[in-house]
Amino acid sequence: MVIHCTGDGDVAALAGEPFQIGDPAHHSTQAMTTMVKLFNVDFVQRKPYELLALMEEGLKKDPDYKIEFSRGWVIDCPGGSSILQYVHVRGRTGTDAQDLIRAELEGRKRALAAFNFLKENVPGFGRASPGLIASQICVRESRRIREEYYLTEDDIRSGRTFGFPNATFICRFNIDIHHEDEDKQTVEHASP
Repeated sequence: MVIHCTGDGDVAALAGEPFQIGDPAHHSTQAMTTMVKLFNVDFVQRKPYELLALMEEGLKKDPDYKIEFSRGWVIDCPGGSSILQYVHVRGRTGTDAQDLIRAELEGRKRALAAFNFLKENVPGFGRASPGLIASQICVRESRRIREEYYLTEDDIRSGRTFGFPNATFICRFNIDIHHEDEDKQTVEHASP
């Protein structure tokens, strides 16, 4: 018996079990994210596009910077720190070691560029100092194992519960898609 917790379906794939990666129509996966901890940020985000508006204003000082994600968020944390959820890496897969290394390096490079842009061009970040860059890039989408039951979008939308006798966890989160091919995010509240 195996309780499969690799996050990438490695055990199932090596055992020859059927799986799917990404969007079946386009064979793309959601963008990955490199999170960055910052200190001394004088900005608390309350609405989804507040950071974007400030960054667009900052482009007047630095028009060469490319805003890569329209729904970036500054998460206010206890103890005077903030987490920047902004740096997205697209077109990579978490199931290929070389591709994952490239995503890690690209995410760290973009995180430093984002920090420098915010510090120099965006109100509320002038006193900011970098803390930690996440030790690993967030891979949102990997293999989905096709087994006895395959959780569907309709299941999530309807809040369907099952009562399987061998269930290993309970999870509830909104539908949250970080698009692979554009700088947008789709968020849809799931039923309770």
